[in-house]
Amino acid sequence: MSKADETRRLLASIIEKSDDAIINKNLDGTVTQWNKSAERMFGFRASEIIGKSVALIIPPEHIAEERRILRGLRQGQRIHHYQTVRRRKDGELIHVSISISPMRGVDGRVVGVCNVTRDITEQKRAEKARMRQEEMLRAILDTAGEGIIAIDDKGIIQSANAMTQQLFGYAPTELIGSNVNRLMPEPFHSEHDGYIRNYCRTGRAKIIGIGREVSGLRKDGTTLPMHLAVSEVKLEGQRIFAGIVHDLTERRRLERQIMETAANEQRRI
Repeated sequence: MSKADETRRLLASIIEKSDDAIINKNLDGTVTQWNKSAERMFGFRASEIIGKSVALIIPPEHIAEERRILRGLRQGQRIHHYQTVRRRKDGELIHVSISISPMRGVDGRVVGVCNVTRDITEQKRAEKARMRQEEMLRAILDTAGEGIIAIDDKGIIQSANAMTQQLFGYAPTELIGSNVNRLMPEPFHSEHDGYIRNYCRTGRAKIIGIGREVSGLRKDGTTLPMHLAVSEVKLEGQRIFAGIVHDLTERRRLERQIMETAANEQRRI
């Protein structure tokens, strides 16, 4: 066996054993090679599709996209990890990632196309489910009656819900990426970073997991009486602190009113 024949057999073996669907086709879209993974992915046996148009696995709304790709490949372009939709023999649509390369003849001209296709349907489903969960969580946070702020272990705000804007006067986009100490009057403004460093170093909590009444600083410079509860979570290996802020303004007003009423009653007696 010649070395060229041995190389061809080796390549054919690699193609057949590949976990990715490998589909070769002419520049007019006629399938010339269809490996075992392509059979599993699309449901067509090689004998059913070789010699026929690759359009059999392309949804009608994506045919124009295929033509554009073929035009580019005739000019020698390569396409890496292109995400699109393809159709199985049973009609089911699947999400795929395709790397597409031109195949050249001995004279250097582009004579065909090699598609390496990976099924990413489950990945897309997982992404969609994660996005749905994130949207649901965001909706819950934004309808909460308390301000909810998440910071990292440097004190940098990672997220803030809609109530935070009502309480402090900052839009969430103004807060994210800034230090949470901007929401604190002195002396807490200057001391807060030290609190975090000390906790991360010693594990001794002064407010985390305890909660206390503190003052916040609004955008307009006025102070806000509030109850702050802080919890710590680990998210993808990162330490995150979540603060829940409850506005005590109305409670303070009622307390003053009760005290004034009691004082007036005492004076009357």
